[in-house]
Amino acid sequence: MPSHIGLELPFGPSAGLVKVTQEFGEGVRDPSDDHGKIDQTHPLDQYLNYAIDFGLASGTAVLGQGHGTVVASRMTVANGTEGPPDGVGNFITVAYDNGAGGVFYATYMHLDQGAVPTTVDLGQTFAHSGSTGTLDNHGVAHPHLHVTYGVSLVTYVSNGDLAAGDTKAQSTIVMANGSVAANPDGAPVFFTANVVTPANFVESHNGLLHDGDLVRSDNVAPSSEVAATVEAFDQSVAAHAAFNMNGWFFADDPNASDHVQDWVVFDANAASTSGHISVPGGWILQNGQWVAFAGGQVPAGQVILLTQDEMNHSQFISGTSGAHDPIYVATYDGHLFSNWSLFTVTSI
Repeated sequence: MPSHIGLELPFGPSAGLVKVTQEFGEGVRDPSDDHGKIDQTHPLDQYLNYAIDFGLASGTAVLGQGHGTVVASRMTVANGTEGPPDGVGNFITVAYDNGAGGVFYATYMHLDQGAVPTTVDLGQTFAHSGSTGTLDNHGVAHPHLHVTYGVSLVTYVSNGDLAAGDTKAQSTIVMANGSVAANPDGAPVFFTANVVTPANFVESHNGLLHDGDLVRSDNVAPSSEVAATVEAFDQSVAAHAAFNMNGWFFADDPNASDHVQDWVVFDANAASTSGHISVPGGWILQNGQWVAFAGGQVPAGQVILLTQDEMNHSQFISGTSGAHDPIYVATYDGHLFSNWSLFTVTSI
């Protein structure tokens, strides 16, 4: 099959900004993260190299990433409980068409209990994320969605690694084989996600999500819904002055019922002589987390999330003569997130 199938994310726009908490190839995780360490010598963990975790709340809709057939599942674990000793909880494994006459597999773990469909389509809700199988040593559940991808299936039978007196039965999991050995060409998929992490602020992403990335999905069932586009215009402004940015860029949405809800802006010039953006408030991205920002000058090199009203009351403060500020801007219309647009402000 062709390597690196491009996929929509397994959740929809309504999930908002979602943090990636485990990336492909992250063999050993920080013990303080979600559900502890992965031991690559463990007979189950060896199949999880091409797995990714999304920090979804329990009850979030899990959406199809293409057209496929359900080939295995378990829905017997009560919500918020551990279940069998494999740490998987409820799961569904889907065989997706790869567009070239073959298939690839995806296994969705830690799901809430629910009905299991026979087929799955792009943008279709087929399950809900949960916390089954994620209880730590203190009995605390850690809700998230864990997905493993592979070009083949593997059957894992729990090997009885049970504490003395543990009566939980062994279990069998038919799952996507995400091991390196089974996927010699590397990760079998990448994601067509909108990433809004400072290091990855440009429109074109390498397709492999990274731990700490914040992503917004545009996975919707095929329909007339189309993302807005942003058109931006280069500006030449007087040095050391304040300017309202109205008219510097605008959004065009072909869906008449949609309207702009949020803007994301990034000034790529952090030099002390360059211009900067001043806002009345918003949310700023710091160390992979959105943090409330009381207002004022946006720190250099930081992404700021603004409502339409906050954007209307924001200003660009120009730098010294000759300074050039590349500014990236994108918008969200309540359904889809636009691509980034770039314009440059030159102080003269």
